[in-house]
Amino acid sequence: MVDGLATRAVQLPGHSPGAQPAPRLGRTDRRVDHHRGDRRARPQRRPAHPVHQRAGRPHRAGGGHARVIVQATRPRRRAAGLLHRHAAGRVPRRGRRRAGGGGDDRGLALAAASSRRGTRGGVMTDPGGVVAAATGVTALTTEEPVGRPTGWWGMVLFVATEATLFACLLGSYFYLRFQFGPQWPPGGVDKPKLLLPLLMTAVLVPSSLPVVWAEHGIRRGRRGRLRAGLAATLVLGLTFLALLAVEYAEDLKHFTMTTDVYGSLFYLITGFHGLHVLVGLTMIGWLLTASLRGGSFGSHRHERVRNAAIYWHFVDAVWVAILFTIYLSPRL
Repeated sequence: MVDGLATRAVQLPGHSPGAQPAPRLGRTDRRVDHHRGDRRARPQRRPAHPVHQRAGRPHRAGGGHARVIVQATRPRRRAAGLLHRHAAGRVPRRGRRRAGGGGDDRGLALAAASSRRGTRGGVMTDPGGVVAAATGVTALTTEEPVGRPTGWWGMVLFVATEATLFACLLGSYFYLRFQFGPQWPPGGVDKPKLLLPLLMTAVLVPSSLPVVWAEHGIRRGRRGRLRAGLAATLVLGLTFLALLAVEYAEDLKHFTMTTDVYGSLFYLITGFHGLHVLVGLTMIGWLLTASLRGGSFGSHRHERVRNAAIYWHFVDAVWVAILFTIYLSPRL
């Protein structure tokens, strides 16, 4: 009896018979195309995942649960990522860089909440602060030596060596003077005149001021002050050597280096100091030429200027000791 019943199509009221279209997933927003005059429906974007809301990332349409990507797009931060992997002992599968790269320039992405609740779903925690220490501003900047540079120590040791040599020469002068008794200089040699030595002192000692002025100027990046100060020091140093040559021309008429012990010590000490003045002028002339030709001098590159200034101050201090020993002590 049941087999004999005829099958009838079931039709709901208000619908035309025929195949019904497949329903769309989700809610639809309808908008009117004014050019075509029809109404098209587009699917609404899915709500943002809580992971995106906590991290403050914009949600992309159609994307599922966004992965937390640990990547280092910059060269220095790539090294920081390797350091983190070595410190953690493993690389999570979901913590690797997304295939295809992309233009994400956020550097190292860490979830702060995961460090409190443990590692979750590919998030790399930093319990020991290894990544923070390796990617900080101090760690990623260029490492600079701590303390004085090597050139400064080399110049100081060189000046100390030369000062010891001058101390030996001046000590020998006083020793021989006391050996000869109250008459000094011996052999009827007149006492040294003071006019030229005082002029030389007035020229050489103030020459340290332009060097200091030039050094302070280049520390502030002012190359004009550097050039002016070096040029003034060069002129004063050459004037000192010219006055020393005039003094030698007058003294050689009365005694020479082979006349007696006083002549030997006089020309040895003053001539050795004049040689040091010439070396200092060579340094200053080289610095002046380099600055005029656009050398690499600046607020962070002035070590050569400082070393030359140290040497020049040493030359001035030695001359003061020579003035007292050679020119003033015979009159005391």
